Amino acid sequence: RSKNKVAIDGHKVKLFLTLHQLDASGPSGFIGLTSFVVKPGPILDEWHLVEDQDGRQVLGRNGKATAVHLRVDFRPIGAASESSVSPVGVDKAADGSYVC
Repeated sequence: RSKNKVAIDGHKVKLFLTLHQLDASGPSGFIGLTSFVVKPGPILDEWHLVEDQDGRQVLGRNGKATAVHLRVDFRPIGAASESSVSPVGVDKAADGSYVC
């Protein structure tokens, strides 16, 4: 077992997301980042503020704090825990992965 790998069965996990913008001409830059804690159980359905690389709130064009809506379903892999229902706005591919 690598020293960088940790078993997460049943434990809380802190995830860090970086947010980037994509427009018609392609990727156009870093927007900000956010972090949140998940654990197996109820679906996480929350708004999280976006921060820059220095930990300051990212402000939108209107001068208000920018936030991202996260809907995360974190559960063990296995037939008993899998659902045939796809997350909202996402399609389930034939191989079981999700496609936005």
